[in-house]
Amino acid sequence: MGEDNPVSAFIQSIQGDLNCLSDPDRCTRKSALDRLHRCLASGGVGFSLSPVDIIQVAWDTAILQVVLKVLNDNVEKCRELAVLLISSVVKQISQVEHTAKLVVPAIAERIGHLPVQEDSEEIRLLSLNVLNNVLVRCSAVTLKSILDPLCQMLCVSLADPFQEVKKAASRVIVSVVQQTDVILVGKSESLLNALIPNLKHAHSQVRLSILQAVNAVMRCDVPACLVSECLAPCSKVLAFDKSAGVRKLFFESVAQWLGYTKDIEGPFQPSIQKGWDPRDRIPHLLPLLLLGVSDESCTVATATLPLLDGVGEVYEVFMKLVIDKDFFGQLVHTSLKDLKEWSISTRLGAARLLHTLLFLAERHAIKNLDILILAFCRQSMCLPTIYVQMIGFH
Repeated sequence: MGEDNPVSAFIQSIQGDLNCLSDPDRCTRKSALDRLHRCLASGGVGFSLSPVDIIQVAWDTAILQVVLKVLNDNVEKCRELAVLLISSVVKQISQVEHTAKLVVPAIAERIGHLPVQEDSEEIRLLSLNVLNNVLVRCSAVTLKSILDPLCQMLCVSLADPFQEVKKAASRVIVSVVQQTDVILVGKSESLLNALIPNLKHAHSQVRLSILQAVNAVMRCDVPACLVSECLAPCSKVLAFDKSAGVRKLFFESVAQWLGYTKDIEGPFQPSIQKGWDPRDRIPHLLPLLLLGVSDESCTVATATLPLLDGVGEVYEVFMKLVIDKDFFGQLVHTSLKDLKEWSISTRLGAARLLHTLLFLAERHAIKNLDILILAFCRQSMCLPTIYVQMIGFH
C-alpha cells in the first residue's frame, strides 16, 4: 500500500469488508461488521498519519454512509453491531458534526415514527445513547440543522414502553439544552407534552429523569398557557410522590421554573429569563412550592424554605412585590377548591397549603378575613378533624 495517500490506502484495505455489508448472507455481513469494529476500534491502521486522523477522514467520506444502511438490516444482530460500531468510532474521532448530520436522520427513520420500525428495545436504547454521545459535542449550528428529526424522535421515544428508552431520551434533551438553551425554542411545547405524561410513571428513576428533562425544556421559550394549563396541574402529583428524592427534586424544579435557577454543579441564584414575566407563573407554581414547606420529610421541608426565599429574591429583582388581596385570595381559592376533592392526598395537600399560606401571609391575611372565616366555617362542618387542625382552625 502506498504512503502517498494513506487515507485512500486505508479505505482500500477495508473495502472488501464494506462491500460485504450488503452481501445476501447474514453471516457474511456479521463477520464483516466484526472485522470493521476490530480495525476501527483499535485504531491500528498502520500508516504515517495519525490513526485517528485517517479514521476521521475515512469515516466521513466512505465508511459512515455504508454502515448506516445496516441500520435497516433484517437481522437484529447486524443492526446492533452497526450501532455499536458507530458508538466506538464516535469515541475516537475529534469531529462529529458530519456524523451527527447523517446519524440523526438515519436513526430517526428507525425510531422516530409510529409505528416504530426498530422492534428491539435494546437497539433503540443503544441508538439514543449513541446520539447523546454525539450531540454533546455538536455546535449550535449543527444542532439546529437536525432539530426537526431529533425532536420528533425524542417525542416518540418518550412514549416508548421500555423505561430505559424514556430515561435515555430525557438525557438527550438535557444534553442538547446544555449546549445552548435557545435551541429548543419552538419545540418546547411538543417536548413538554411528551414529557408530562411520564411524570406519573411507576418507577421513581424514570420520574426523576423526566423531571430533569422538563427542567431543561423550561429553560427555553415555554408559552405561559402551557405552564398554567398543563405543567402546573399535571406535575402537582409529584408534591405527594412516595419518593422523598422525587419530591425534593420537584420543589427545586418549581423554584427554577419561577426563576430561581441552578447552574450545573453550581448554587441556586435569582435569574429572570428574557421575554417572560414571572408574575404569569406565580399564581400557578407558587402553591406547588409552598407544599414543600410542610413536607413530611424534614430534609425536604428544610431544603424548600431557602428555595422560597430565593423565589422572593427573584421578584424583588423583577419588581417590588407585595402580596395583595387579589393574589392572596386567588391562592386561598385554589386551596379551598382542592379541599372539596375526593382524593385524600389532594385534600391533605390543600390543608397543608392553607396552613403555610396563613403562616407566611402574616398581617396580609387580615385583609382577607371575610373570605377565610366564611370558608373555614363551611369546611369545618364537613371535613375530618385532621384537616381542620392542619389549617389551624379550631
